[in-house]
Amino acid sequence: MVTNKLEKMALSPEETAQVLGLHVNSVRALIHNGKLPAIKLGRKYLISVIELRKWLGSQSYINPPSAPAGR
Repeated sequence: MVTNKLEKMALSPEETAQVLGLHVNSVRALIHNGKLPAIKLGRKYLISVIELRKWLGSQSYINPPSAPAGR
């Protein structure tokens, strides 16, 4: 089934901040420090949804999730 809804391929720093629960200035700092991959188009930055998922998966846990009981 084909849907007409177009999924976003990239997010603005503001949208990324909202998704991550961070302040937009924190997201911008991550971008400017080279820690969060982003694409610069003119004066704007875009964060690829695919790259954001990869980046999140590569981050270290402070308190790693425990294994389910019985394993």
